[in-house]
Amino acid sequence: MKIPKLIFSSLSNFERKLFIALFVLFLIAVASRGVIAINKNSNFVPVKGGYYKEGVVGQPTALNPIISDKSVDQALGSLVYATIEDLKSNIEVKNGAKTYILKLKEDLKWSDDKPLTSDDVVFTIKTIQNPEIQSPYYKTWKGVVIERISELQIKFTLPGPYVYFENNINDLPVIPKHIFGEIPASNIRLSSYNLEPISSGPYVFKDFSKKRNGFITEYHFKTNNKFAGEKPYIKDFYFRFYKNDAELLSDFKTRKIDGFSLSGLPDERVKKLPKAVIEHVSIPRYYATFFNPKSTSILKNDEFRKALSVSIDRKELANEILSNDTKALNSLADLIKENPVLPPNKKEAKKIISEVKEDHEKELTFEIIVPEVDFIKETAEFIKEDWESIGIDNVQVVSLKSNDFHDAVIRERNYEAVIFGNVLKNSLDLFPFWHSSERFYPGFNLSFYSNDKVDTILENIRQTEDEEKRKQEFLKASKIIHDDYPAVFLYSLPYTYVHHERLYGFEVSSDISSASDRFESINKWYVSRARVIKEDNTNTASTAN
Repeated sequence: MKIPKLIFSSLSNFERKLFIALFVLFLIAVASRGVIAINKNSNFVPVKGGYYKEGVVGQPTALNPIISDKSVDQALGSLVYATIEDLKSNIEVKNGAKTYILKLKEDLKWSDDKPLTSDDVVFTIKTIQNPEIQSPYYKTWKGVVIERISELQIKFTLPGPYVYFENNINDLPVIPKHIFGEIPASNIRLSSYNLEPISSGPYVFKDFSKKRNGFITEYHFKTNNKFAGEKPYIKDFYFRFYKNDAELLSDFKTRKIDGFSLSGLPDERVKKLPKAVIEHVSIPRYYATFFNPKSTSILKNDEFRKALSVSIDRKELANEILSNDTKALNSLADLIKENPVLPPNKKEAKKIISEVKEDHEKELTFEIIVPEVDFIKETAEFIKEDWESIGIDNVQVVSLKSNDFHDAVIRERNYEAVIFGNVLKNSLDLFPFWHSSERFYPGFNLSFYSNDKVDTILENIRQTEDEEKRKQEFLKASKIIHDDYPAVFLYSLPYTYVHHERLYGFEVSSDISSASDRFESINKWYVSRARVIKEDNTNTASTAN
């Protein structure tokens, strides 16, 4: 021990510093090689456990998915109610795609340990088909004949072939007959089980918290051991509720929540959030300004609607108001084809408006109603400027809270023009938005559009098995709809989800049709992980992270 000490003491001050520096570099090199070796010979793997808190602006009213179409309810409901996709053993298609035989898995259970059988499926669909319930699934299941074959089998009979019907079966959430079966249809919405559900999904309801004024502040779910599908890694899942975006973003910064869903694209506030991962998922969603020709006679004028459409600078709208992730649309055809964005034709629009004014005794005034969503309000203001620049005397933008917008505007069809976003639930299926039978709620033909040729094409799409033929029919319908100018097609947006970097395994398919579909792969999300030696090594040591 004395020899190294004597050698070190014999060194000059410079030599000692140099020795220490070289020794530190040696230790760093050894440590680095060790880290590289560990990284090369091991992987991180998910570990069950931990918790995740998602922030939501709004309030839950009924987690029962067959009675509520509110986005908040649908999101929470998707965690506690399993769909047929998770419950089925198989589906057999017969009789030229007009008959479907569903077989459930054996030994399915509700979270209260009651058996889940074909009786629950039959009850769910018959409840949906009851017009008194006003289910958002009513149109989907109208006209379908359902028959119980056995405890595990159900038969569905359609009046005609429908290529998307198997998707409808798979997407069906099932509610418990033993809970809701004894309640009169008119009272189902009053049941406390709508807020404290019995579960069949990946998570089971634990509890919720609320203020004295009734504002629900938090929901708590735990993993459901009786779930028939693959169990999720995250043990505890929470939802925290907020009155506005500012409160939600503040809590994300302080780690009180771990993630949140966006209706549009992230603004600068979101982009500047610390340790935030912004996920973009391409979906078949388009936004448009829909005209209601029943609200005012001038909107029955095809040329007037054309002027309103060709006056919009879609490229500038997409770039200035939104971002590069936005795709400007000339028509619905642009959802499946890449076409150059057409420039606005202000000259033609001004000429048309001038001619309309000669026959119009009053000032040309217009009202656009929008939900209280920032990017939609900004879109409306952009359109207002373009329309006033071509001669519309006054364009008023009215924004309403989400619930009021849905109930007073969309449900009642109470507007001259409305900006709204539609998502194609099934590939190439425009039926719910442009078929004449969908002009009244719960249909989404917001322009009261009616064209016999388009109706026939949209019906053909639903009966054509060949996807290439469906695409050609889709393009035909898109061309006719565009030339009738029932709406101003604006842009297509991806779905956006923001989460803290501690969340791993986030994965969403490109065919989601609503924000609640973000949880379709919830079983792959995880917040705890461990490093394990790769399989070609005999050691199995692991390090939790």
